[in-house]
Amino acid sequence: MMSPTLKPRQVNFEDAWSKLLETIRGVISLNRLSFVKQETWNDRFTDIYQIVVAQPEPQGEKLYEHVKLFLQNHVDNLYSEVCRCGEEASLLAAYHRFWVEYRLGATYLDTLFRHLNTNVIRNQKTTEADLHFGMGQSLGLDLSNHMMEIGELCLDTWRRCMVEPLKHVLTKLLLQQIEQDRRGSPVQQTVLHDVIHSLVDVEEYNKNNQLKLYASIFEQPLLDATESFYSCEAEQLLSRHNCSQFMEKVLLRLDEEKLRAHKFVHPSSFVAVMAAFQRATIERHLQLLEAESAAMVDKEERIDLSHLYRLLKPIPEPLKRLVSLMEDHIRQRAVKAVQSVAGEQAAQQFVETVLELHSHYVTLISGVFDGDQLMMAALDRASAHAVNKPRNARGLPMAPEWLCRYCDSLLRKSSRAAGELEEKLGAAITVFKYIDDKDVFQKFYGKLLARRLINSLSVALEAEELFISRLKSVCGYEFTSKFHRMFTDMQVSADRNAEFSKYCRTREIELGISASFLVLQAGAWPISSAPALHSPALPPELERSIQQFETFYCEKFNGRKLTWQLPLSTAEVKLCYTSRSYFVTLSTLQLCLLLAFSSSDTQNMLQLTERSGLDEEELVKQIQALVDVALLLADGDVAAEAPASPRTPENAVAVPLQLTAHKETPQETERTRDNVEEDRKLYLQAAIVRVMKARKVLRHQQLVQEVIEQCQGRFVPKVSAIKKCVEILIDKQYLERSTEANDEYKYVA
Repeated sequence: MMSPTLKPRQVNFEDAWSKLLETIRGVISLNRLSFVKQETWNDRFTDIYQIVVAQPEPQGEKLYEHVKLFLQNHVDNLYSEVCRCGEEASLLAAYHRFWVEYRLGATYLDTLFRHLNTNVIRNQKTTEADLHFGMGQSLGLDLSNHMMEIGELCLDTWRRCMVEPLKHVLTKLLLQQIEQDRRGSPVQQTVLHDVIHSLVDVEEYNKNNQLKLYASIFEQPLLDATESFYSCEAEQLLSRHNCSQFMEKVLLRLDEEKLRAHKFVHPSSFVAVMAAFQRATIERHLQLLEAESAAMVDKEERIDLSHLYRLLKPIPEPLKRLVSLMEDHIRQRAVKAVQSVAGEQAAQQFVETVLELHSHYVTLISGVFDGDQLMMAALDRASAHAVNKPRNARGLPMAPEWLCRYCDSLLRKSSRAAGELEEKLGAAITVFKYIDDKDVFQKFYGKLLARRLINSLSVALEAEELFISRLKSVCGYEFTSKFHRMFTDMQVSADRNAEFSKYCRTREIELGISASFLVLQAGAWPISSAPALHSPALPPELERSIQQFETFYCEKFNGRKLTWQLPLSTAEVKLCYTSRSYFVTLSTLQLCLLLAFSSSDTQNMLQLTERSGLDEEELVKQIQALVDVALLLADGDVAAEAPASPRTPENAVAVPLQLTAHKETPQETERTRDNVEEDRKLYLQAAIVRVMKARKVLRHQQLVQEVIEQCQGRFVPKVSAIKKCVEILIDKQYLERSTEANDEYKYVA
């Protein structure tokens, strides 16, 4: 027995084709028309090779033409069998059966003719680059007559001889089956899916537009049928149900149609099918839905709002109108709530009211609107409007001041748990983000922070630093730089006190009292660098300690000047004149007055004035504080210069008595606000100079716009304030008016 050779030789094409034909018939029909043995399958690879390389002339092109003719005849026969089924559902089943068989057989046939594809067809085939850049069309070539690989030829033959003649019938039957499925009748799902996708698969070789046949034959009729079907159904639903029930029914149909589209049609049609559904069921009835939406929002009917949101979400303009309705509703409710805040607990009421409303609507938006970002942005705008709404008699917002006082109450020493404190401080940042005038907050917070640090009233420095770091994450380092410097001063002061104690021990200096000192940077703390207005004449007990520390500090830091702020100092005093000992925390002014009674049990106002060096108003204020807590006994009215004497406390408690708590007066609050206004003027002038230095020449309107953008992180400046600052800068010769236009400015270098 001779083994087959790969050497080219002369081939009798008719004999070779007759053997190939039986094999091709069996492969394309998956052994339905002819059975192909394994040995036969293997031999046919050699036969095809010998035909392609035959001598004296290769027979590859002739083989291609015979295969093409066979495929056309074969598909024509299948077409005839399909047509015998008539225009009924059985036609789809027959088409499906033959397509599945033919599609798989074509894959095997392409493998069998691999050598023909590689060595003959691809050498003459129009390349993908030619098709992409249109060379075939520019050269006047008829691309339909060009050779295709056998797998492509199989699909092209099916398209020409099966799909094109049946396209109207197929479309009609497919749409009927889809409508039956929409009405709940059983359908052959696999048949429906495979027949629809055959319209795409049959053009798999079409690299430029594989969906062209599918789109022209099936997609557009499907969209028309979808819109027509659901338009009729929507009308029927509206005639039988109210708006709430209508939305519920439409959403059920929407979910069904999504599942149906995923199950049957090509993925490229999903969006278009959903759009057709929306046009039929939603867009044509927007007037009704929007008419009912106002009542839903006003009553916060969560189920109906959730349904409405799902229906309107794919349609931009109606969704924007729903967002606007929600924003107006939240704004009205929030403004009404915050405007009712009043009284001594206004700060706490304000913050808790804002947080309660914010939490309520965050929960609502998360649950009803799936956390939609447009809705969250609407909540932010409405919250910001409400937070900045309450104003004082000068028209300034109260929110920054209230939030500062709320934070101050949290950060003062209390029995509050650390976890609760951190949670409340985090919630306070939520309110802070909505405040427009952050510079007002900065000013008030700085004052209250300084008071807590100086008087050791902070619940924990870690909590203070955590809150400041959160402020920094919102507004940047510049906003909190002074706060950080305050903490640095506190840490450095602790080191200085340790060094001073060592200094005193080394030199054997006896101070007589235990003293600690805070050395604060004048530019970081909201404290005037000028000497205090109400500094008392210090008794010897205190004077010695201050002088020794000043000597120590000047030796260590030559050239630095210390300005003593004695009214801010405190002292812890032990009362020994009673049967039991008591500890009292006093201000320095109060201590100086109380020490006057060490030499005499009775002092009149004149004596106290001479000894303390305080003016009458401040003296009366301090004496009255001591009288109010029963440390001194006044014979009559303090203001009438009645004599005073020390008094034994009655019903005393065994805890330190605090007399240093300072409640800010309305005058001090007004001064703080005035300071904010002055700072704003300087900030605006600096912003104007920065803009003009970069632009050199700028029109007034554009300058105002850019300055507002620069200031938005701290406050929202008024246009009138910007105009005044421009005039000031013109007077200072930083700017000048342009001679070319009335509303144009030039930067003066």
